[in-house]
Parts: sequence; C-alpha cells; structure tokens
Amino acid sequence: MHICYSQRVHVDGTTIRNNIGGKGPSTDGIDIDSSSGVLVEHCDIECNDDDICLKAGRDADGLR
Repeated sequence: MHICYSQRVHVDGTTIRNNIGGKGPSTDGIDIDSSSGVLVEHCDIECNDDDICLKAGRDADGLR
C-alpha cells in the first residue's frame, strides 16, 4: 500500500501478506510518502521488507 501526497488518512484493520511461505517479493507493507496526519492501527502485516516505512519523496521531490 502506497500512501502518497495525502493528508488525514486512517488505515484500520488491513491485512497485507507479501511473504507467503517465506518466498514473497522484497516489498514494504505500507509506505507513507510525503503525507501528514496518517494513522495506521489494528493491521496485520507480513512481508519480506519493512512492514511500515516513512518516506519523504525521491530526488528533488524529497529534498523540497
């Protein structure tokens, strides 16, 4: 799930499975990117990389 350029987002009760049998792709569960006021709660996340990741954008966008 990629939340990008968003405000006041509520993610509740989501299940994410990217690691079925330990052979899933190397992906994040929830990426929160260049957003504010994001609440993630009661989620069940299993993946091969970060479950929840905070990002500030890429390249010039992230520097801005």
